[in-house]
Amino acid sequence: MKMDPIEMISRYLTDAHDMIFACDVEHRITFANNTAGRELGIPAKRLIGRDLLLGVEEHSRSLAEDLFQQTLDSIDWHGELLLRRADGMVFPAYISASPITDNDGKVERVLVVAHDITKRKEMETEIRKQAELAGSIIRTAPIGIFTIGIDRRIMAANRAFVRMLGGTRPGSLLDKPFDTISARLNPALVKSVETGLAGKETSALNQPLTGGGPEDLTVSLTAVPLKGPDESVEGVLVILENRTELVQVEEQLLQADKLASTGFLAAGIAHEINNPLAGIHTVIETLAKRVRREGGNEEPYQRILANIDRIKDIIRRLLEFANPERIQPQKADLNALVIQVMDFFKFHPIFRRITVEWKLADDLPEIIVDPKQIQQVFHNLAMNAAQAMKDTGGTLEISSRLISQRGKQEIIEIRMHDGGPGIPDENLKRVFDPFFTTKPPGEGTGLGLSVSYSIAKNHNGDLSAVNHPKGGAEFILKIPVKKI
Repeated sequence: MKMDPIEMISRYLTDAHDMIFACDVEHRITFANNTAGRELGIPAKRLIGRDLLLGVEEHSRSLAEDLFQQTLDSIDWHGELLLRRADGMVFPAYISASPITDNDGKVERVLVVAHDITKRKEMETEIRKQAELAGSIIRTAPIGIFTIGIDRRIMAANRAFVRMLGGTRPGSLLDKPFDTISARLNPALVKSVETGLAGKETSALNQPLTGGGPEDLTVSLTAVPLKGPDESVEGVLVILENRTELVQVEEQLLQADKLASTGFLAAGIAHEINNPLAGIHTVIETLAKRVRREGGNEEPYQRILANIDRIKDIIRRLLEFANPERIQPQKADLNALVIQVMDFFKFHPIFRRITVEWKLADDLPEIIVDPKQIQQVFHNLAMNAAQAMKDTGGTLEISSRLISQRGKQEIIEIRMHDGGPGIPDENLKRVFDPFFTTKPPGEGTGLGLSVSYSIAKNHNGDLSAVNHPKGGAEFILKIPVKKI
């Protein structure tokens, strides 16, 4: 038997999943389906004749009255309200209210459809919390993070990235063209970002951030394309990790391993050479005396003795390198120590065409070091600088300063910047290797800088070499302040 259409509609309304009400212009309920009764905790039949607004939470009731009046003006309304169940439980619902008019267009009923959106609200709240957490993590992350849209404008930048560039406010970069910062970045990093914008994930490991000199940061960059649902590129996410300290530690560990291995080998070689060399020296010295007594030419023998003395000096350096003297700590002024060393060089032939320019801080505290060992470092660095400028002359700039680090130990920094040709990039990481030298044979053993590096480490400090932006090489000695 075919069901009557009106009966079909009636059944649909009665059993629909949403709450459905009909009410008169006084908002008295004239119809309520089973879902409405179940959701409000009152049987549908008992809802008939009740005020529809009594099912609205008290604080939302005045708003509901205004909206109901709007519906009576033949205007549909859709929005969210808080409803109250019979047991007092309040829940959010999405409401659609539509006027029902007679043949003359006069509103005689209002149809209300309500849907419980509790789960949706819970999901929205959870999504919002997750978004806030993600935003907080990005803002406070110790790694630099920024995003660029396909229009090449900066969409987001966190504090760490802004600090890397020397700024303080992340908001200052928002919506700015990428070109405003790309000119300050190392070209290798910019190329990686461009590759990301082109749709390919890429990375750059241990690169200078800006190429701006010895104080520059070393970073690793990862660029990940941001894609839409259709896989089209909408921008790029860029992550920058500050690896400056980590790279320094890695280099220091590698250097320490080299020094330890070479020192062990050097000690064995030095002892093996010393004994026969002493015998050779005695024999040659005896022959020289005999030739002298007989009126012969002893000059060849003296040359041999001079070369033996040179070999002895190299062996002595090897032994110092392999078995450095223990630190004899005492209070010292680093400014005074470097001045004393340079006073010693005043009349040295290699310094005749060299001008020393001083930029010493006057607030350096006296600290505990081994003065002789520190002066040996200054001596080696000064000689190295002079040899770099021996053919052209130039200026040796010596500076000092006190570095205060928040939450960390203070550091005294001494810099020696020469006016020479600088150090080839391929040699920068090798200058402290034992026996590494670019000097001609007979002019250096390649041990001076290695010994200096060991002395710095024995004082819990550091010695590094860079090429100065204005030209020439610069050696930087850092000694932590151990006050008296």
